[in-house]
Amino acid sequence: MFMQKLRKSMGIFLWVIAIIFVLFIFFDFGANVRRSGSMLQRGIIAKVGRRYVSYNLFSSEYQDAQQRTFGQRPEIDPRDQRKLSDQVLNQIIINQIFSDVRQRLGITFPTNFYSRLAMLMPPQEFLKDTVFYNNGRFDLQKYQNIMRDPRMQQFFLTYQHRLQKVIPDQILNFDLMNFVRVSGMEILREYIEDSLMVKIEYLYFPPEVDTTIKPTDEELKKYFEENIYKYNEYGALMSYAVFPVPVVGADKERAYENALNIISQFNAGIAFDTLAYIYSESPTGKKGGDAGEINITKLPVEMQKALRGVKVGGITRPIKMDEGVYVLYVESKKGNLYHLREIFIRYKPSYETYTSIKKKAEDFIKAYKEDPQGALKTYGVEMKDFLFNRFQQNPMGVNFGFLLKTAKEGEFLPPLLGNDGFYVFLMKKNMMEKLDFGVLKEKVRADYLLEKGIDMAYNRAMHARLKMKDKLAADGARYGSTGYFSMTMEVPGIPFRSSVYGAAFNLTPGRISQPIRDVNGVYIIRVKKRKDIDQNKIQSYYRNYMQIVFQIKRQEVMNELYSELVEKYRIQDYRSELSI
Repeated sequence: MFMQKLRKSMGIFLWVIAIIFVLFIFFDFGANVRRSGSMLQRGIIAKVGRRYVSYNLFSSEYQDAQQRTFGQRPEIDPRDQRKLSDQVLNQIIINQIFSDVRQRLGITFPTNFYSRLAMLMPPQEFLKDTVFYNNGRFDLQKYQNIMRDPRMQQFFLTYQHRLQKVIPDQILNFDLMNFVRVSGMEILREYIEDSLMVKIEYLYFPPEVDTTIKPTDEELKKYFEENIYKYNEYGALMSYAVFPVPVVGADKERAYENALNIISQFNAGIAFDTLAYIYSESPTGKKGGDAGEINITKLPVEMQKALRGVKVGGITRPIKMDEGVYVLYVESKKGNLYHLREIFIRYKPSYETYTSIKKKAEDFIKAYKEDPQGALKTYGVEMKDFLFNRFQQNPMGVNFGFLLKTAKEGEFLPPLLGNDGFYVFLMKKNMMEKLDFGVLKEKVRADYLLEKGIDMAYNRAMHARLKMKDKLAADGARYGSTGYFSMTMEVPGIPFRSSVYGAAFNLTPGRISQPIRDVNGVYIIRVKKRKDIDQNKIQSYYRNYMQIVFQIKRQEVMNELYSELVEKYRIQDYRSELSI
């Protein structure tokens, strides 16, 4: 029971860390190492504090992860390889940091500990395997006898290695969680936020626009300094160009041929669900391609035509669609209701296409350094400004990793793979350490004018409120009403968890509020109805809410702890040496 709790805790723990460590790895790592004496030529991919991360370690871990994730899939999209590489390198860095923390905390075990533990704690997959069962129950003695067989030596050593990587971190995580405490008031507050419901009507006064307001640079700079917390999210100003990676006719033909090969394997006797598990790029692949029961009249015409005449237990020919090729298997059917399984092969650029486009992006960088305008004209691209927000996923889908921490102004980052192809970024102003008023001046101006506009809207709302008696109405204000909502529900037209929320759950029903200043304007509200919490249900929900609050606090603790560790360990990423 104890170890099950540890395993469950570790799952959530790693999810939290994955938010903090966002790294990018080039899919053709090592192919373009050009600097003599570089860290990459020495076989080093990153540095965590004083420890180096070797490429050999990364390569070994990546191959294992690729086998677990993609199995025998013959062709893997480089974008999927990149995502997997992120996860692998994340985990290696986490392990490096944990190793130091464990040593400082004295979490160590004798050399024979893991061999004994492996004998006493079978792998999860073995616990489900009836080979190890006796009289309907898992037989530990039978498992131990099999593990002592010399033919199982390699597996047993591998399993010990798995335990050696996981157990100390689970114990460390368990120890850290002892610092998290949850009070009865916190649980009650969480329950109230979910259960207390109100229904309101409101007037919305939008910010006014006064074109006569012309703030000076001094006024804007003062506003910037007084409200600098608003701008901490911005980390850099860059300009970028994108080099799309196209899907060509040969790529579509390759997907179609792969589908024909799958059909040949099915005809040779391999089960469709097995083929779907191996080859399908749809989320249903992990379920053997099971797409459930579908009314085929709701399917695209191409699929309807392909299914005509297919008997139960049969499959369709390859079906070409816009995004890829499908093969459908008829599990059962009754009228127009079919139970289908599917295999989906996505159209994707070839590896050669990816490498050629990356080379094109690298050549552009070289040409731009010599003649910016000439390079833009020759390569048919344009450079657009991009203000990097460190707390939001950028629209390009690019993972910058730690590149921005060391990027110098006036220099290019190496080409990075994103949603639409390879992106090249030119650093114009790095603000990872210090914000720059000049870069943010127009945003500051917009915020300054918005605040002035809200000031005027507030004065207008105050004037209207003085005239109100029982009716919620005012010239120039938009009227709205809501259904029942709680503090944890989003309401259209009202900023989530804003000042309006606070007023709505504290206002006496029937009373009209005073003007409420919010981030997007001013509101006057009236609570129409209120559903109070059911005192009798609090006890029955107590345990569930205790777990919810504990998880929230645990995440907060982990986010803060590992944010500090990242800064402390000064993680360096040498992959920026790949291209230029």
